[in-house]
Parts: sequence; C-alpha cells; structure tokens
Amino acid sequence: MKNSQNHIVYRSERFSHLYNTSTGKDLWSFLSSPQQIKRMQSEVNTGNAPIKALLTELETRFLTFFTAGDNESGEVAVFINNMLKQLFEHLGYTHTGCARCNGKFIKSTGIFTSN
Repeated sequence: MKNSQNHIVYRSERFSHLYNTSTGKDLWSFLSSPQQIKRMQSEVNTGNAPIKALLTELETRFLTFFTAGDNESGEVAVFINNMLKQLFEHLGYTHTGCARCNGKFIKSTGIFTSN
C-alpha cells in the first residue's frame, strides 16, 4: 500500500508495539528506501534472500533494537522479516519459502521470486 506521497506504508498489525517506536519507524525507512530496495532486489534477482545485501549493516545499525531489554531479538528478527515480506509483495514478488541466515540476530529469512 502507498500513501499520498508515494511511499510504501507498513501494516504493523501484531508488531505495532515494535513499529510504533522511533527505532521501528527508522527501521522501516531504512528498509524501504530506494537505495536499500535496489540492493535487496539485486540479491533476489540472483537467487539470494533480500536481506543478504544488508544483513551486517542492519544488525549493526539497529543493534540496540535487537538488544533492548523489552525486545526479544527473535521477535525483532520476525518483525524485520514481516517488513521484508510486505515490501517485496508490494513490489510484485512472491514469497516462496524461507532460508537460513548467518546473522547474529537474524537466523532465518524469506526467499522471493519476481512475478
């Protein structure tokens, strides 16, 4: 879904407690920026998971989000994967499965193919 300014809007649903924080919104802005989308699409177009392109940067940049006392790192990882799923489905990709991921906090992630 896009808003009137042509930005993709994240539907937080069960993750609203994470999304409705400044870090949650910063995370969405980071993932949905044209630069990051282009990097992730390049990975998907070569058969890789989109997160592969920015896993280290993502985990470093948002380290405090993964390690905050109120947040469980596993839940944050699922939250990020939910964001990626919405983002890529919006872009016309199909979620085809999951794959292991070598991140410190993100251990699995979605795989997508273009339609």
